[in-house]
Amino acid sequence: MPGALYMEGDGLSLYTIEEADLEFLRDTINHPQVRPTLYSRAPINLKQETKYFEESISAETAANLLICVDGERAGTIGLGPFEAGDGNAEIGLFLAPEFWGSGHGTEASRLMTDYAFRERGLHRVYADVLAPNEASARIWQGLGYRHEGTFEEAAILDGERVAIERYAILGREWQP
Repeated sequence: MPGALYMEGDGLSLYTIEEADLEFLRDTINHPQVRPTLYSRAPINLKQETKYFEESISAETAANLLICVDGERAGTIGLGPFEAGDGNAEIGLFLAPEFWGSGHGTEASRLMTDYAFRERGLHRVYADVLAPNEASARIWQGLGYRHEGTFEEAAILDGERVAIERYAILGREWQP
């Protein structure tokens, strides 16, 4: 069962991430379809996921939430770190493959972007996307994020150098 309910949206809910969710996180981040969409390429075991939970997910400098659809764990979304003074934070998410193409990634991202500006008072939110991940790029474009730039050959995917595309939105531009 997920942790405490934090936000509700259209067809999904966002909950706090608890230790009971760590096996789901480990299994999903290692999934052969999910792994290539992320920066992390090394296998993650439960001990490593637990360390990440303790050091990053539980940090006060970030907001990390579990995406649930009809009470079922679907993925995670995170925002942070909240840099002192500059008002910038990175947003990122992943979903289990059975939830791809459902609009849940867009809805979770809308909720978290709104939280960033309305509750955290951030100035700018940005997302980095591996160039081949067109589905992720569509999420940010659909929410009004603009393409800020391309980092050529900044990552490796399947043994090939790929670009990282950066999308961002300012608080004054945000229209939920």
